[in-house]
Amino acid sequence: MTPEDIQAAQARLNELRSTRTYAHLSTLNSEGFPLASYAPCLVRDKGIYVFLSQLSGHCKNLLLDNRAGVLLLADESDVRNPFARQRVSYQCEAVIVVAEDDDFGSVLDQLAELHGNTVELLRQLPDFVLFCLRPIAGTYIEGFGKAFDLESDGATIVQHVDENVIRSRH
Repeated sequence: MTPEDIQAAQARLNELRSTRTYAHLSTLNSEGFPLASYAPCLVRDKGIYVFLSQLSGHCKNLLLDNRAGVLLLADESDVRNPFARQRVSYQCEAVIVVAEDDDFGSVLDQLAELHGNTVELLRQLPDFVLFCLRPIAGTYIEGFGKAFDLESDGATIVQHVDENVIRSRH
């Protein structure tokens, strides 16, 4: 794969990240079993922000164990082959963003722009927690033979995952 190919893939990754408004989440419960679901989100440089009720399984899980899996997917309507769907998958650490943090207000304002008045209502409820899911590792997949390892920022392609990379991992 040429440097130009990597650069083009980087541009497509940037586009995918900037247009996703829902994240598929996987968290671990107190017994170590995964819970999979989704949540409205905001993708920013620091991570993927989600605003969750403490009544939800994900919030309870993240408060106990801050590890999470996050999947951002291309829209189904844009996919010709579901096996080759564009996606980015992360292993993340969840960090609670408290009201005193600089990002708190601006993140919730942006979530409200994306998801409407419901966010304004949820802001008033005492059981909602804002999390920043910070990538520690990630993989971007464009299709068959087009997988890329990411920097820990979750936004920068490190390398194309080819057969040599796969062999070196075993």
